[in-house]
Amino acid sequence: MAAMDVAAPDVPGTATPRTAGVPTLVAAPFGYSPALDGLRAVAVAAVLLFHGGLAQASGGFLGVSVFFTLSGFLIASIVLREWARSSTIDLRGFWSRRFRRLLAASWLTIGLVLVMGMAGIWDDSQMRSLRGDVPWSLAELANWHFIVQGTTYGASQSPPSPLEHFWSLAIEQQFYVLLPVLLVVVLARGGASPRRRLRTAVVVLGTLTAASAVANGVLARTSIDRAYFGTDTRAAELLVGVLLAVALLGRIRLDARPRRVAVAAGTVGAVTLVALVGVAHLSSPWLYPWGLLLTAACTGAVIVAALQHGAMARVLELAPLVALGRISYGVYLLHWPVFLWLTPMRTGLDGPILFALRIAVTLTAAIAMYRWVEQPVRSRRLVTWRQARVLLPCAAVLLLVGDVWITSDVPGPPEYLVARAPGDVRVREAPSTTSTTEGPTSPTTLPTPEPAAPAPTTAAPAPTAPTVPANTAAPAPRHPRRVLL
Repeated sequence: MAAMDVAAPDVPGTATPRTAGVPTLVAAPFGYSPALDGLRAVAVAAVLLFHGGLAQASGGFLGVSVFFTLSGFLIASIVLREWARSSTIDLRGFWSRRFRRLLAASWLTIGLVLVMGMAGIWDDSQMRSLRGDVPWSLAELANWHFIVQGTTYGASQSPPSPLEHFWSLAIEQQFYVLLPVLLVVVLARGGASPRRRLRTAVVVLGTLTAASAVANGVLARTSIDRAYFGTDTRAAELLVGVLLAVALLGRIRLDARPRRVAVAAGTVGAVTLVALVGVAHLSSPWLYPWGLLLTAACTGAVIVAALQHGAMARVLELAPLVALGRISYGVYLLHWPVFLWLTPMRTGLDGPILFALRIAVTLTAAIAMYRWVEQPVRSRRLVTWRQARVLLPCAAVLLLVGDVWITSDVPGPPEYLVARAPGDVRVREAPSTTSTTEGPTSPTTLPTPEPAAPAPTTAAPAPTAPTVPANTAAPAPRHPRRVLL
């Protein structure tokens, strides 16, 4: 699912010097908004209900789309306000803050998954998947790895990978790397004045949004997995948030009449999101791209309403929602391996009781990780930047070596699974324990029994062995062909 930035937008630690002679825009201040934490809580709750198997939340995976749009809005707000103040964007400082915020928790989750593999929690197919999932997750390219492997999100034919949810984290990390570079180029060459440069950025961002939506719809006709996992096909949801950040750059709090309109639009958007979560399915044709675009638009409306003083903000600022929103990144990271670990077979539980146990374990672990890992790393109390430059490569090597060591003795796939190409697995007939005297027949035609010969008028001596004349009786029934998908 998505890299959920669970705290307020980062304010750059050092102000970039103002460029002499270059006019700047006046950007509205953007501080911490507890209502946006409440929106994160609603989004992660939808994902939890979806992975918990609640029938009424068949579209809970759209919580990831909500995170995409919210992340696009917050990240663009940070970058654009820095540019409005100083006419420059500190790329190194931005990436440093993002990596401190996200990498420690995600790499710790990968380490926990490997430890659970050492404890024998994952089966052979899940251990085999970790061989490739771990390095690609570390490289923040897990979504493209799943596309090449032909992974189907939410498939139930085989146990899913404990790192399958890292696909959304990869998309957001790629977005965090590319968006500031795009804005630096566009805003530097977009025109003579800051406002003209901003208009040029809107045109470029709008064009990219439309192109991403078209790619999503076209590719979904042949492969929903490609449309679902692709960075290019999901970028539209993030770019909607970026365009919203541009629109709100000069003013966050609206006047009385626009505020009432925004709150009404946000209410309609919230109701629509609830309806989408209840009716959408991963295979719904209307979802690609129209359902995803509608989700992004509704999320944008809720964001604007949440930033105003009104009923929407009061609901999203409820203490339980804000508390869950603050730890939502850790909740998303940890919930998937916890859900795969605490199965009905292991716990002897099912239904709401099992779901409550999974949630309790996830929340406890997420709170611990937020307190003792995420916040200390982010505030540099645990690791300084100079130490991080040494620890990051060492941690990556340690995880890669651990992955190879833990999965080295995992047996290969069954011999009747024949891989022809990545994402294309041919199935040949599994060995049968029952032998027949007949050879194989065409899978599209069935043998036609010949009419039985008339019964003899005189009794014949009993044969010494039971035989069936080949042309006087119907062939013996064939056992069905057995395959493994």
